[in-house]
Amino acid sequence: MKILKNIFVVTACFALILAAAHTIQAEDVTGCPLGLNKGVIWLVSRTSYISADKVYWNPDHAEDPEMTDIPDDWYIRIKQSSFRVGYGITDRLDAGMLLTYWDKDIKKQVWKQQQDHWITKWKTSRAHGFGDIWFAAKYKLIADRDWIEAVSLGLGIKLDTADNPLVTKGIGTGTKDIRFCILSHVNLGIFHNCNHIFYEYRGKVRKIEVKDDQCQVVPWTKSEWDLGDKLNYKFNIEYGLNETGTLQAHLGLVGWLKFEDENADGDKVDDSGNHEHCLYPKIVFLPEGEKDEHRKVFLGLKVPLSAKKDFSAIIQPKLTMMWTFGGE
Repeated sequence: MKILKNIFVVTACFALILAAAHTIQAEDVTGCPLGLNKGVIWLVSRTSYISADKVYWNPDHAEDPEMTDIPDDWYIRIKQSSFRVGYGITDRLDAGMLLTYWDKDIKKQVWKQQQDHWITKWKTSRAHGFGDIWFAAKYKLIADRDWIEAVSLGLGIKLDTADNPLVTKGIGTGTKDIRFCILSHVNLGIFHNCNHIFYEYRGKVRKIEVKDDQCQVVPWTKSEWDLGDKLNYKFNIEYGLNETGTLQAHLGLVGWLKFEDENADGDKVDDSGNHEHCLYPKIVFLPEGEKDEHRKVFLGLKVPLSAKKDFSAIIQPKLTMMWTFGGE
């Protein structure tokens, strides 16, 4: 099974989660390691924006692509807004659902083979809509044990609900995926720490057909591809800026690594393994102080340290708002 190929990486990183080092920058799909008390409803909204200034490209097809400054007349602008609702089933078990809305405006060049040579062709795409839906559950294994405030295990399942036209424009993947997540929350005195690491098994793209330049129906480029699995991590440190606990500064290290894809014939897709590693500083406002850490607003900036992906931006702003209701 493909997921077993890299599962040892998750095991090795578990120790790092506990050692790394009180914030609730929750994992998007499975949520916060502290979980929710029975009957509590938790709403989370995240909005981010990317205006690319780096792209993975080479104007000479004979040379390997690399991350380079975005060429003149190109533009890649993406807004992403996610909405998550969580519910406490018991004081240790909670469940949630995540839905993401995308707005993409892209103009770029792509290489296209024409008979025995390659040419560049302009590609313009303007699309918006909801992507795939995630459903998740999380169980808290350890709670309030010395300096370890929580260690939890999460499971997420993604349904390929985005329709074919959206998938071909990069909104949704056309795959059914499974995410296994380990989350921790620890107290290190004046510093607190919230971390996660997950392994995501990514399935095979469903069969999708499109029309080519001659208006003939043909398989889409990534139709029936087996997408490479993904490893993601976050280590985040928090420090209180005032005595009331309403203002905090956070510094996180976040990133991901994607393994290579396999095409419809089962062959490895060259150069399809990507990664991104970023610093993620944030300013956090808690209206009610630390007594309820699931009620907060924060503004952060993701700053890539290393990236190999289709496009990247020097600074990526992200606004997050969260609030809880109900409970016993």
